Amino acid sequence: MRVIDHKSIQAKKTGGSKLKKFLLVLALAIILAFVYEVGVKHTVLNVNNKENTPTKTATQVSQSTAKNNLRQFTPEQFRELYKSFVFPNTAKISEETPITYSESLDERIRTLAAAKGYVIRSAPIVDSFVAVDSEHKLQQKAYADWVELQAHAVKDNIGLKVIAGYRSAEDQKEIFLSRLGNRYGATDAQINNVLNTTAPPGYSRHHTGYTIDLACQGYENRRFENTPCYTWLSANNYENTKKAGWIPSYPAGATSQGPEPESWEYVWVSKDSTHTQ
Repeated sequence: MRVIDHKSIQAKKTGGSKLKKFLLVLALAIILAFVYEVGVKHTVLNVNNKENTPTKTATQVSQSTAKNNLRQFTPEQFRELYKSFVFPNTAKISEETPITYSESLDERIRTLAAAKGYVIRSAPIVDSFVAVDSEHKLQQKAYADWVELQAHAVKDNIGLKVIAGYRSAEDQKEIFLSRLGNRYGATDAQINNVLNTTAPPGYSRHHTGYTIDLACQGYENRRFENTPCYTWLSANNYENTKKAGWIPSYPAGATSQGPEPESWEYVWVSKDSTHTQ
């Protein structure tokens, strides 16, 4: 008869249990080590990816923000912005500049001009002009943003050039009379024909020193609205124009603004006015 050694069996059971526990702990340790290693590699990979991913420069962020915070205008809103904007270093012209040699004809011209939407403009209080070139000048703030506008254009291979800047009332008088022709007996039809394109002296936006007429280099014989320059200026609600603080002076679609729409004329109103706050 075989005698069963209970103590030996119990010892074997205890040994087996310890072995199982050891193997379990070892397996758990291996699993934890594997998870840790995978986690570290994942973290390092993410860091490397971040380091190797191009980041936007301050200029790029600024340009992106500038593009997204430009105000949108209807033609009438462009007109209203001009009317409400207070141009620095200017005051409303208080004296009427004689136009012709006839006071009664001058009065008719002014009456017809007012009916079209022309109003007396402002002129500089003190001389703060900066020369754009040998022939044209602008007030300082307008000049600084003209330089910026032109730089943006050059970057996009657009050849903008100024062909008119500040203009005194006397200068405007010469232009108006040269187009009117008849200084004594002009009819209302003749006067209105000139007013379609030309302001009487005292009524031109050029008097402020914040207005420019533009030409497109290489396209001087083409109407400005049919040039790459106008396409670039007017695209996306005049996006490029507004970036530098300029707006169309006489946009198509606005009413009672004086002359017919002039695709070549732009007025400075500051970047604060063309960007949302």
